[in-house]
Amino acid sequence: MDDYYVWRHHGERVPTNINIEFDVNTDASSSGAQAECGNFGRMQEMVGDALGVNMSYEGGGEEEIIPNDKALKFYAMMEEVNKPLFEGASDSKLSMCVRLLAAKSNWNVSEDCLEFFSKMMLDATPVKDNLPTSYYDAQ
Repeated sequence: MDDYYVWRHHGERVPTNINIEFDVNTDASSSGAQAECGNFGRMQEMVGDALGVNMSYEGGGEEEIIPNDKALKFYAMMEEVNKPLFEGASDSKLSMCVRLLAAKSNWNVSEDCLEFFSKMMLDATPVKDNLPTSYYDAQ
């Protein structure tokens, strides 16, 4: 099935009779291996699906629907958190928050530990206004 993604990080096994490729990159300079799945870039689509907002609809020949105030606020928020952290950065505020929350979930990291890493990132970067400042902000 072309539309189905195997969620191998949640314990689902890849069927042996299906040829599925995973893009796994390991950065030797980091403190651990970082796996990049091809679906990670579909974060905005996932958030839109979860909130019931179709962000990529391309209708043909239909009347244009004007979004209500709640939808406009959501679109503005998504645009803001998807901006790169700084010029040339590959991560956005949303992707950094997702990565922090994934660490909490994947490795049972405590909230205090996430607070520590958030503050450490803020201390290490010259651009402080786009990073989450606490576990609460990352949520």
